[in-house]
Amino acid sequence: MATRSAWPGPASPRVIHLKRQLKKKLRRLVRAGTTENRMATRARVVLMRDEGVPIEVIARRMQINHGTARKWCDRFIDGGIDGLRDRPRSGRPRTLSLESSASP
Repeated sequence: MATRSAWPGPASPRVIHLKRQLKKKLRRLVRAGTTENRMATRARVVLMRDEGVPIEVIARRMQINHGTARKWCDRFIDGGIDGLRDRPRSGRPRTLSLESSASP
């Protein structure tokens, strides 16, 4: 007799199994008052995926697009915690400085 999954839908190829130390680091990121909200959200996505929660359910609970939830799982699988950080963006860097805004 086949066992049923607790979650409806097909199994995801984005399987995350965190080791105890890594799970502690992610939980610390989520709880720290100094963590940027977007980084805490990304850590929550990974922690929920580690618990076996499907991507679609994570997206609904976190009120994010399911493609975004998939992206952060994939980036974590490829790069660990560093994969959750923002990548450099293309385009011209900002040129505003404190010296240029000071009045003579």
